[in-house]
Amino acid sequence: MSISFSRNQIGSVFALCAAFLFSSKAIFIKQAYALSSQVDATVLMALRMGSALPFFLIMAWCFRKQRQRLEVKDWGFLILSGLLGYYFASWLDFIGLMYISASLERIILFLYPTLTVIASSLIYKQPLRLKAYIAILLSYGGTVIVMLQEQNHAPMQSNFWLGASLVFASAIAFACYLLLTPRLIEKFGADGVRVGLLLSASAGNDILFDEELCNQGKGFSNKIWNAFKLIKGWEVADIAQPEASKVAIEWYEAKLQQTLAEIEDNFDKYRLSDALMAIYKLVWDDFCSWFLEMIKPGYQQPIDRATFEKAIEMLENNLKLLHPFMPFLTEEIWQHITERTPEQALIVSEWPKAKAFDAKLIADFDFATEVISGIRTIRKDKNIPFKDAMELKVVNNEKASTYFDSVIQKLGNVTTLEYVSDKVDGALSYRVKSNEYFIPITGNIDVEAEIARMEAELKHKEGFLQGVMKKLSNEKFVNNAPAAVLELERKKQADAESIINSLKESIAALKKS
Repeated sequence: MSISFSRNQIGSVFALCAAFLFSSKAIFIKQAYALSSQVDATVLMALRMGSALPFFLIMAWCFRKQRQRLEVKDWGFLILSGLLGYYFASWLDFIGLMYISASLERIILFLYPTLTVIASSLIYKQPLRLKAYIAILLSYGGTVIVMLQEQNHAPMQSNFWLGASLVFASAIAFACYLLLTPRLIEKFGADGVRVGLLLSASAGNDILFDEELCNQGKGFSNKIWNAFKLIKGWEVADIAQPEASKVAIEWYEAKLQQTLAEIEDNFDKYRLSDALMAIYKLVWDDFCSWFLEMIKPGYQQPIDRATFEKAIEMLENNLKLLHPFMPFLTEEIWQHITERTPEQALIVSEWPKAKAFDAKLIADFDFATEVISGIRTIRKDKNIPFKDAMELKVVNNEKASTYFDSVIQKLGNVTTLEYVSDKVDGALSYRVKSNEYFIPITGNIDVEAEIARMEAELKHKEGFLQGVMKKLSNEKFVNNAPAAVLELERKKQADAESIINSLKESIAALKKS
């Protein structure tokens, strides 16, 4: 009969073992004191730090190339926190254990959570509820009762209160250490700090903290808020749904399902940082940068109701994915979307269900984004305002999908998108893989400057091709290089030759115009 355990059960066992071992620390220290009269708190701290030093040195060596961006004041803050919370608190605890029992030391030391609550209330003006007062009273009342009983059995009653005071001072020191963290919370927000820490904590590695990561988390929070305000600020009307919006919704639903599968896989492997990064890219790049742009109505124009409702649905799905990492922000936006009961809170909402998705649809959109980026690059290089509409002609050598043509037209402000069989003379051009895209020249284009730019690019590509050909003409390289490397070099050759031919044709066409 085989016995199997779930991951939750295994995790619970490890957690119980960790709690047991941590609780037994005081017992080991008391045993060390009993070995010799020469063993004191300083000796034990030296042994503890000395045994830990090799591990810290190994970690420092492994991450020696990791760039640190800490200012002098940040180093001072970190050193102070480390000395206070790790060394000074432990030293006081070790001295106190010389005079009191291990069981009493554990009880007194673990008053630090209540000390943190009390200090936070006084320093940060955080009000305490009645339940908190009752809990604190019970904690300290029970501790005093145990201390009075222990005192009666203490061999040296004069030193008993000294030991208890030292352990209590250790608890105060550790509570102060915990109170230093709100400085970051206040600066970046709780969710921002959490996201920053998780982004810096790749699976299997220690956290190499960088405050700039918290700033990244804060920026991400602002991005989500702005996306929500953008959607809620649109005027909704019962009008026909544009083709671009319909296509955008289909794509984003597929992209969300793809990301959900990736997240679930990372959760199964306990790769929390990778899971967060997948959600981060989904929300920042796909939702905010692409999806909202595709469905956004024209200036001072309403959005159709079907698209608006889908946008809200997608936003809510994003919030569900983000909630484990950013509980405060996501819950607040969730409650602002519509009026909800406590039973409808985000924290108890259903996790998005995994569904089949069309991977080809996602790949086709990735190709379309390169087309749009090409249009935007030409607009930027030629100082063509976005309000000026363009024509776009395509030689579809790749047999690429035309499903996202409506999106290309909207995001590129293209009036007509026409598929042609031959190159277009006297037009600006660019390539996406083997596809060629042509934009007819308008009066705003400096033809001479464009010819000069293309000739410079041609010279660069010819130099690149010469380097590749030199490699391929080397018999020693061809005979010894792996097949994959040779294939890559030949592909470079073919791509370079194709671009060179295209540039030469474009230059000749511009000179004729």
